[in-house]
Amino acid sequence: RMTKNIEKQEITAQSVLEECRVSAKELRKQWHMQREAQMSIRAHAPMKLRKELDSVLILQGDLDALEKAIETSREIIERSPTFPETRSSLQNLTQTHETLRNHVENLYASLNIPEQFPNVQGLDLEFLRTLLMARDLKINIRKCAIGSFFEWDRLDQAVGGRQQILGM
Repeated sequence: RMTKNIEKQEITAQSVLEECRVSAKELRKQWHMQREAQMSIRAHAPMKLRKELDSVLILQGDLDALEKAIETSREIIERSPTFPETRSSLQNLTQTHETLRNHVENLYASLNIPEQFPNVQGLDLEFLRTLLMARDLKINIRKCAIGSFFEWDRLDQAVGGRQQILGM
Protein backbone atom coordinates (compact mmCIF):
# COMPACT_ATOMS: atom_id res chain seq x y z
CA ARG A 1 0.00 0.00 0.00
CA MET A 2 2.84 2.44 0.84
CA THR A 3 4.69 1.74 -2.40
CA LYS A 4 1.60 2.38 -4.51
CA ASN A 5 2.38 5.98 -5.47
CA ILE A 6 6.12 6.15 -4.82
CA GLU A 7 7.04 6.14 -8.51
CA LYS A 8 4.58 8.94 -9.31
CA GLN A 9 5.81 10.99 -6.37
CA GLU A 10 9.44 10.42 -7.36
CA ILE A 11 8.74 11.58 -10.92
CA THR A 12 6.83 14.63 -9.63
CA ALA A 13 9.63 15.52 -7.21
CA GLN A 14 12.26 15.10 -9.92
CA SER A 15 10.33 17.39 -12.28
CA VAL A 16 10.01 20.03 -9.54
CA LEU A 17 13.77 19.85 -8.93
CA GLU A 18 14.47 20.24 -12.64
CA GLU A 19 12.08 23.21 -12.89
CA CYS A 20 13.75 25.10 -10.04
CA ARG A 21 17.15 24.71 -11.77
CA VAL A 22 19.10 24.42 -8.54
CA SER A 23 21.62 21.64 -8.23
CA ALA A 24 21.14 18.86 -5.70
CA LYS A 25 24.51 19.80 -4.22
CA GLU A 26 23.33 23.37 -3.57
CA LEU A 27 20.04 22.13 -2.06
CA ARG A 28 21.92 19.75 0.26
CA LYS A 29 24.20 22.62 1.30
CA GLN A 30 21.19 24.86 2.06
CA TRP A 31 19.51 22.06 4.00
CA HIS A 32 22.68 21.51 6.05
CA MET A 33 22.96 25.25 6.79
CA GLN A 34 19.31 25.37 7.84
CA ARG A 35 19.76 22.43 10.22
CA GLU A 36 22.83 24.05 11.77
CA ALA A 37 21.01 27.34 12.25
CA GLN A 38 18.04 25.66 13.90
CA MET A 39 20.17 23.51 16.19
CA SER A 40 22.59 26.24 17.28
CA ILE A 41 22.53 27.73 20.76
CA ARG A 42 21.86 31.16 19.25
CA ALA A 43 18.57 29.90 17.85
CA HIS A 44 17.31 29.32 21.40
CA ALA A 45 18.91 32.36 23.03
CA PRO A 46 16.37 35.00 21.90
CA MET A 47 13.88 33.98 24.62
CA LYS A 48 16.39 34.76 27.38
CA LEU A 49 17.58 37.85 25.53
CA ARG A 50 14.02 39.12 25.12
CA LYS A 51 13.32 38.75 28.85
CA GLU A 52 16.49 40.62 29.75
CA LEU A 53 15.81 43.32 27.18
CA ASP A 54 12.26 43.72 28.45
CA SER A 55 13.49 44.34 31.97
CA VAL A 56 16.04 46.89 30.73
CA LEU A 57 13.38 48.59 28.58
CA ILE A 58 11.02 48.82 31.54
CA LEU A 59 13.78 50.47 33.55
CA GLN A 60 14.53 52.77 30.62
CA GLY A 61 10.86 53.76 30.40
CA ASP A 62 10.74 54.48 34.13
CA LEU A 63 13.87 56.61 33.80
CA ASP A 64 12.35 58.57 30.93
CA ALA A 65 9.21 59.23 32.97
CA LEU A 66 11.36 60.33 35.91
CA GLU A 67 13.36 62.65 33.64
CA LYS A 68 10.15 64.22 32.36
CA ALA A 69 8.88 64.72 35.93
CA ILE A 70 12.16 66.33 36.98
CA GLU A 71 12.07 68.62 33.95
CA THR A 72 8.47 69.64 34.70
CA SER A 73 9.37 70.31 38.33
CA ARG A 74 12.39 72.37 37.26
CA GLU A 75 10.20 74.54 34.99
CA ILE A 76 7.68 75.13 37.79
CA ILE A 77 10.37 75.91 40.36
CA GLU A 78 12.17 78.34 38.05
CA ARG A 79 8.94 80.28 37.40
CA SER A 80 7.97 80.69 41.03
CA PRO A 81 9.81 81.95 44.09
CA THR A 82 11.08 78.99 46.09
CA PHE A 83 13.21 78.18 49.06
CA PRO A 84 16.90 77.28 48.55
CA GLU A 85 16.19 73.79 49.92
CA THR A 86 13.82 73.18 47.00
CA ARG A 87 16.51 73.94 44.43
CA SER A 88 18.94 71.78 46.38
CA SER A 89 16.45 68.89 46.38
CA LEU A 90 15.92 69.29 42.66
CA GLN A 91 19.69 69.21 42.10
CA ASN A 92 19.92 66.01 44.19
CA LEU A 93 17.11 64.44 42.14
CA THR A 94 18.93 65.31 38.92
CA GLN A 95 22.16 63.73 40.18
CA THR A 96 20.30 60.62 41.33
CA HIS A 97 18.64 60.40 37.93
CA GLU A 98 22.03 60.53 36.19
CA THR A 99 23.35 57.81 38.52
CA LEU A 100 20.35 55.60 37.77
CA ARG A 101 20.78 56.19 34.03
CA ASN A 102 24.43 55.07 34.29
CA HIS A 103 23.35 51.96 36.19
CA VAL A 104 20.80 51.06 33.51
CA GLU A 105 23.44 51.55 30.80
CA ASN A 106 25.81 49.30 32.76
CA LEU A 107 23.04 46.72 33.10
CA TYR A 108 22.47 46.79 29.34
CA ALA A 109 26.21 46.44 28.76
CA SER A 110 26.32 43.48 31.16
CA LEU A 111 23.89 41.58 28.93
CA ASN A 112 26.84 41.04 26.57
CA ILE A 113 24.59 41.38 23.56
CA PRO A 114 27.44 42.32 21.18
CA GLU A 115 29.45 39.23 22.16
CA GLN A 116 26.51 36.83 22.03
CA PHE A 117 24.94 38.40 18.94
CA PRO A 118 27.50 40.32 16.88
CA ASN A 119 24.89 41.02 14.20
CA VAL A 120 22.86 43.28 16.51
CA GLN A 121 25.74 45.38 17.76
CA GLY A 122 24.93 49.07 17.70
CA LEU A 123 21.16 48.60 17.28
CA ASP A 124 18.71 50.59 19.33
CA LEU A 125 17.11 48.72 22.24
CA GLU A 126 13.57 49.35 21.04
CA PHE A 127 14.40 48.24 17.49
CA LEU A 128 16.00 45.06 18.82
CA ARG A 129 12.88 44.29 20.82
CA THR A 130 10.70 44.84 17.74
CA LEU A 131 13.01 42.57 15.75
CA LEU A 132 12.63 39.78 18.33
CA MET A 133 8.84 40.20 18.33
CA ALA A 134 8.80 39.94 14.53
CA ARG A 135 10.88 36.76 14.78
CA ASP A 136 8.40 35.24 17.24
CA LEU A 137 5.50 36.24 15.00
CA LYS A 138 7.20 34.57 12.03
CA ILE A 139 7.66 31.36 14.05
CA ASN A 140 3.99 31.36 15.09
CA ILE A 141 2.81 31.94 11.51
CA ARG A 142 5.01 29.09 10.32
CA LYS A 143 3.51 26.77 12.98
CA CYS A 144 -0.03 27.71 11.89
CA ALA A 145 0.83 27.15 8.22
CA ILE A 146 2.33 23.73 8.92
CA GLY A 147 -0.76 22.79 10.94
CA SER A 148 -2.93 23.87 8.03
CA PHE A 149 -0.90 21.74 5.63
CA PHE A 150 -1.37 18.70 7.86
CA GLU A 151 -5.09 19.41 8.01
CA TRP A 152 -5.32 19.50 4.22
CA ASP A 153 -3.34 16.25 4.06
CA ARG A 154 -5.82 14.57 6.42
CA LEU A 155 -8.72 15.80 4.29
CA ASP A 156 -7.00 14.43 1.18
CA GLN A 157 -6.57 11.06 2.89
CA ALA A 158 -10.26 10.94 3.77
CA VAL A 159 -11.37 11.68 0.20
CA GLY A 160 -9.06 9.76 -2.04
CA GLY A 161 -5.82 8.85 -0.37
CA ARG A 162 -2.66 10.56 0.72
CA GLN A 163 -0.97 12.90 -1.79
CA GLN A 164 -4.05 12.91 -4.01
CA ILE A 165 -5.73 16.20 -4.87
CA LEU A 166 -9.32 16.66 -3.68
CA GLY A 167 -11.90 15.99 -6.39
CA MET A 168 -9.70 13.78 -8.54
